[in-house]
Amino acid sequence: MTDSASHRLREAALKKMDELLAASPEAVETRFERACLLGELGRKEEAKSAYLDVLAKEPAHFGALNNLGNLLYGMGFTTAACTLYTQAVALHPENPKAHVNLASLLAARNEPEQAMKHFEAALRLDPDHMQANRGLAYLLTESRDEQRAAFYRQKAFEGRPVEVLPYYGEDAPITLLLLVSALGGIIPMRHHFDERIFLVSVIFVEFYDPAAPLPPHQLVVNAIGDADLCKTALQAAMQILAQTQAPVINHPSRVLLTGRAENAERLAHIQDVITPKIALLRREFLETSDAPARLAKQGFAFPLLLRAPGFHTGRFFIRVENAQELVTGLPSMPGEEFLVIQYLDARNRDGKIRKYRVMMIDGVLYPVHVAISHEWKIHYFTAEMADNPQHRAEDAVFLDDMPQVLGPRAMQALAKISETLGLDYGGIDFSVNADGKILLFEANATMVIYPANKDSRWDYRRPAVQHILDAIYRILTKRDPRYALLPIEALLTSGGDARILRDHYGMNKYGCATLPQPGILSYSSSTASTISTTGYAATIQLYERLKEASHKEAAPAIYATEMNRALRELRALCDLNTLPGLEIISGASGTHLHLFAAQLLREDNASLLVIMPDPSETGSGVGTALQGRHFGAHTALGGAAISGSSITAGENIEVIAVKSRMLDGALRPEAAVDREIETLVAQAVAEGRHVLLMLTDVSKTGLIIPSPACALTLRQRFGSKMDVLVDACQFRLAVSTLRTYLDHEFLVAITGSKFVTGPAFCGALLVPHAIAQRLQTRPLSPQLQAYSARADWPPAWAARQALNDIANYGLLLRFEAALAEMRAFRCLCETRILHFLETFRAAVQERLANDPVFEPLAMRKMDRQPLVKNTTWDHIPTIFPFLLRHAKTGALFTSDETTRLYELMKSDLGHHPAIPSTLQQTAAQRCLLGQPVAYGVQDAVPVSALRLSMDMRLIVDALSPEGRGSNAVISEALATLDKAALLAEYLVTET
Repeated sequence: MTDSASHRLREAALKKMDELLAASPEAVETRFERACLLGELGRKEEAKSAYLDVLAKEPAHFGALNNLGNLLYGMGFTTAACTLYTQAVALHPENPKAHVNLASLLAARNEPEQAMKHFEAALRLDPDHMQANRGLAYLLTESRDEQRAAFYRQKAFEGRPVEVLPYYGEDAPITLLLLVSALGGIIPMRHHFDERIFLVSVIFVEFYDPAAPLPPHQLVVNAIGDADLCKTALQAAMQILAQTQAPVINHPSRVLLTGRAENAERLAHIQDVITPKIALLRREFLETSDAPARLAKQGFAFPLLLRAPGFHTGRFFIRVENAQELVTGLPSMPGEEFLVIQYLDARNRDGKIRKYRVMMIDGVLYPVHVAISHEWKIHYFTAEMADNPQHRAEDAVFLDDMPQVLGPRAMQALAKISETLGLDYGGIDFSVNADGKILLFEANATMVIYPANKDSRWDYRRPAVQHILDAIYRILTKRDPRYALLPIEALLTSGGDARILRDHYGMNKYGCATLPQPGILSYSSSTASTISTTGYAATIQLYERLKEASHKEAAPAIYATEMNRALRELRALCDLNTLPGLEIISGASGTHLHLFAAQLLREDNASLLVIMPDPSETGSGVGTALQGRHFGAHTALGGAAISGSSITAGENIEVIAVKSRMLDGALRPEAAVDREIETLVAQAVAEGRHVLLMLTDVSKTGLIIPSPACALTLRQRFGSKMDVLVDACQFRLAVSTLRTYLDHEFLVAITGSKFVTGPAFCGALLVPHAIAQRLQTRPLSPQLQAYSARADWPPAWAARQALNDIANYGLLLRFEAALAEMRAFRCLCETRILHFLETFRAAVQERLANDPVFEPLAMRKMDRQPLVKNTTWDHIPTIFPFLLRHAKTGALFTSDETTRLYELMKSDLGHHPAIPSTLQQTAAQRCLLGQPVAYGVQDAVPVSALRLSMDMRLIVDALSPEGRGSNAVISEALATLDKAALLAEYLVTET
């Protein structure tokens, strides 16, 4: 059976399960089989919910406990997995698999004693259990009980030296041999092998007959990385490879030369590299009374380092200050041989040690981190990083510009180390001394890439980690033309910033996935939306086109062609083809577009004053971007950044934010806001300054700020001394309104990721002809290379010359998904849209008004006169913000409580013990709302508003012939509010 046929069979089986459940909804085993199929198809979030359904009906179901634990463990949720495995052991103590899974997790968490107990329990139940024998052998090896370890190792692997991993792909796989050692000392590589792409045969080399035929393979990956521990295994691997011509990643013959002592000797000859002297000495040598003198004869002096070979992450690695500490320290060390290592003093002038890590992937150096500490033994996540923002800022600078931080001597030395080692995959740990020379700690294949912690403090690290993961993907797939590009899921999250990178669940910071999620109710377009089936299909078509073109053209040329096509279609869908001279600049987000606009409008001879609404109504990074400063920890094209630091010489840009609300959140009178803006503009012009006025249409809570009448009056009064930038990034505009703004020579920033419901981070700056003529000759700072590509700008513009000719396929694919939504929307009759929006508004406002849990925010009329008559659909509100109150006391939710409810809305809570059985169906529905927006302070407590929003996709679903109808869309909006009210009453307690 072909792999494609296997995938189709699983899909067909899943459909059959759904049909059976429709007839017998209480059938537990059918539900379990369905959950298993979802897991095999890679639909992890749906599989999780399905296993929870099984456990709700049968809490002791072993298969569900076990599989859900495996699923969560594979996604990085070890605590939750441990809870499930522990429960499985308690309920099924006779099942060896339960003990093995728990033991494996405990071993990974460095709890060897508890792990050993459960491996032994499994073997009492099944003495031949392979995983139990394997796990126990590994733990005994770690504890240096080699005699017992050899016994269990023999039982685990003899006669079964090959393990074939499951494959769930739809197409023919890349067949791969993974060489590992039964002793350990291997690089954790399995998570790099996408089970939809690779069919992996794992060979335990010590137990494989080198004369036996090898499993089918196109590629070999040697994961045996520790040359000190695994010399015999590496030699066995070389024998096995003698019978294959397939390419090998990290050939064992190269890894064999990377022992710590061998590396120290051969790398010492590289210019500008300082290596420590290392000797492998036996315990009896070090235990003698004259050991210090004998060490001195070999060139060692105190302090020195003592390390047990084969251990990593600082285990059994001590610093010995003097002869007495050598006597007292040795008994704590396992084994009979030790690496004695010269201590290299790597302290800088501030007394701190900086340990840099760089990965070598396919001959390219990638920065991983710099760990900073006062301690000599440094590991990144135990160093002084988490609580020291200065250290993290230094780390971010290193990730953003490694050559600048290290200097040319160090970079040349690192390149020579990489060349000498000849590894396809490996890492280098080092420091740099005052002369710019490398102080080498280690360089080998055992380095591991850890994903950045979910904590937002580590957002700046995510792009660097993703670059390395992408490089590993490329080295694994580069010989197969089908994988000339990164996977579409990876591309869809590239070219933006850390907020759209995926977590273990495949979700971004907004709770949105890169794959369609038809089962979730999404009324969150004021923030972001999960890609739709329509949008995803469009990106797949474009992705295949990009792959095909990649065999004929370079990526920058392909990108330029496709982006030009996309912008032409955007122009057509917005009815702008008849607007002569209009130019369009594409950008990753609305914030990026504000950065570009301010940089272009900043004149050399006059300081620029930018007047904008309060950032709480626009975006937290908008004001920072307008000043020419980094507005996040990650630039669009992959560099780390220090938020708030200067991108360009933008000191002559002043930004003034005008409040639209009072301290308690109440709206300021529109006339008062307009008068304040008029005064600021008049004063700035009188001082000879140029003014950029931001007109937000609409804001996060659905406001137009300032009034279009105010902006028009000021533009007519001051002419070329000021410009107006319409922040229409929500893009809740009819095409006629958009055209009117452009006809009045207002710049307009739009995105495809709010009302349009394309994936987050795609936008365009529309520049009318008269302004384009002024700006097209303006240069752009080369520092903006981190934020934009050359093909994102019109061909004749001087700004292009400062930018790199590269491809941002992520931006292009997200644009394509947005265009697909716009195509469907533009097929609808505007009169029907208007009527539906009126009906929807009435239903939502009635629901919010008649439940004491909700307090709808006061809304201002959507009035754009005299620019636009209030006859188009966009004069009807499509964002409905509301506060929450506690059901029992009537007290407003605090901002923290609102955020908690917002997060809970995303989850299936149907099995939560606090939810009454009659309300479980409501609680089970996963829903997305717009992120909480700060709404001032009431009763000395900050409060925030949630937002329910209408959007293009929902309107198409309501009105198109293929849609489900307006009643379904309105009912689901009310169901979303029902869940919010339910959670407010039962799960979010008053603090």
